[in-house]
Amino acid sequence: MLRLMLTCHPGLVVPPECGFIIWLQPGFGRWNGSDFADAGKVSGFADAVCDARKFDTWKLSREDVRQAVLSSRPDSYAAACWAVYALFASRCGKPHATWGDKNNYYLEHITALKAIYPEARFIHIVRDGRDVACSYRETMSRESDSPYRPELPVSIDEISRKWSRDIRMIQGQLAYLAREDKLETRYEDLVADPAGELARICAWLGVPFAASMLDFHDINRASMLEPDATMDWKQRTLEPASTGTVGRHATHFAAGEAEVFVANAGAQLRDYGYLD
Repeated sequence: MLRLMLTCHPGLVVPPECGFIIWLQPGFGRWNGSDFADAGKVSGFADAVCDARKFDTWKLSREDVRQAVLSSRPDSYAAACWAVYALFASRCGKPHATWGDKNNYYLEHITALKAIYPEARFIHIVRDGRDVACSYRETMSRESDSPYRPELPVSIDEISRKWSRDIRMIQGQLAYLAREDKLETRYEDLVADPAGELARICAWLGVPFAASMLDFHDINRASMLEPDATMDWKQRTLEPASTGTVGRHATHFAAGEAEVFVANAGAQLRDYGYLD
């Protein structure tokens, strides 16, 4: 939802998730201007980008990626990846937009991304882990033949341990960043006051608030911002922000499950105000 809200801003672009920046760094991270001036090498780089998991959802051809990288004359791996995002932004009609990237996978790679892009800033959106558990279970109950269908745990013990571990991982990595380079928002605050919370995020990003962000669901429906390949479990992206799923663990958890979650992740729930 936050990705769609941000990408509906006229000055921002956030493509569907794909972690190629991290995935391809071992093979191309040391390339310099000479490497990226070699058409043959750039073809190999473009192939690697286009073969990355989920990149097909960007709907960019190999030749387009190759030409975008060659024409931008990148002098580094960071600049070459930048050219791919700039191509996507241009196809969205926003050639001068600031680009972002949303990916749960990045929770383990925040410091690596900061090393690639020293000017990068990070938004951490957190949600009550108990409601995350309900979402996991709902997602896994849905039928889907998508190659990108997630495999998520459904036991409260496993989910709570994973959520706690992920939060601690993010907190640990964010601790290395300067205060001005990180911002946290709670899902619950975003859905309760979308305009107010988005205005706060925009101010931090240094862009004016745009009311179009509130229409993300209509724009998504009209322009298919969320790919077909992930829509099976993201149907709520076609609806406006709502508090309807906030606190649903209170009625969805079986007897004893709430206690298990608190036992495993109580400290992290308290960190974000979900427990007294």
